[in-house]
Amino acid sequence: MHSAVESNERKNVYDGVAQLDADGTAWVQLDEWFETLNGDFRYQLTAVGGAAPNLHVAEEVYENRFQIAGGEGGMKVCWQVTGTRKDPWAAAYPFEVEEEKPQEERGRYMHPSLYGAPEEQNVMGARIPQAPPTLPSVEPPQAPPTLPSVEPSQPPTPSSTQSSYVLNEIDDLKEEIAALHEELRRRQYSSAV
Repeated sequence: MHSAVESNERKNVYDGVAQLDADGTAWVQLDEWFETLNGDFRYQLTAVGGAAPNLHVAEEVYENRFQIAGGEGGMKVCWQVTGTRKDPWAAAYPFEVEEEKPQEERGRYMHPSLYGAPEEQNVMGARIPQAPPTLPSVEPPQAPPTLPSVEPSQPPTPSSTQSSYVLNEIDDLKEEIAALHEELRRRQYSSAV
């Protein structure tokens, strides 16, 4: 698991401190999964305690390690390596820096209170299915209808038209819930990585 780093690319940042050997070099060992998850590396080195104008990355990342050289023996060096995600999930879902907001979500917020907006402007309000329209009222007949006799052990069943309408509505709601769940999962995963 990785925490999020704000960037317009899917970046992972790793850092640490190395102590240079007597010859002014040090190997930095990274985690065994480092190159599986990351590519397109960027390096930063900072000498601690004195100037080191020749300090440099002598060997780039290979087999999950890289080498620092050019400093004084025993010098402490702070290092940072930034990688761009290259794992299968990142490849399958390319990062879009700017996305068009769907029309029904415009003017709404993920967290309305942070923008001084009422809770009704929550973006989830645009995603919740609206109640079906109400049917016009019908005047009841003058005489009560005669109901067919039903055996006590058999509950009355709705008409096939009513049943199919209800089942279709349930299927539609299931699809909307699944889509919302997937969108939420995608956003949570995207912000967590």
